[in-house]
Amino acid sequence: MRVLEDGRAGDAATLKLLRSVFTKGMEALAVECLVCAEHFGVRDRLYDILGDIDRAPLKDFLNMLVTTHLLHAERRWHEVDNAIAQLEAAELPPRVMLGVREVFERTAQADWKKHNDDALSVSVEDALVALKAITQRDGQHHPA
Repeated sequence: MRVLEDGRAGDAATLKLLRSVFTKGMEALAVECLVCAEHFGVRDRLYDILGDIDRAPLKDFLNMLVTTHLLHAERRWHEVDNAIAQLEAAELPPRVMLGVREVFERTAQADWKKHNDDALSVSVEDALVALKAITQRDGQHHPA
């Protein structure tokens, strides 16, 4: 248990649920990824390939993902398509990756770069503002 310094009513519950968004999302991706890696007999080597993620503090890694997402969403969208094809080749349903694909597709189709004069040096704060706008535009199709 932790005490939230300067916490407001509801902050602890909000943070707990946001932690669940992250950890349960990672868990679902891990299941999809490791089952596929095991199918192809490369699970042990996958751990080595993913080892570089351990070298950066989590905060830096997450911030890098958010800022580069805007810049590289279109290329990564196509990489996700290839990953989906690999799961399908293993006869594994790409449930999580289909949602991942939607995120990259949404960002790529928003064409954020053409509306930003300095797209190569976006801050985390600017990226989050842009991604919130992109997500809210898309939200009209997915009622809560």
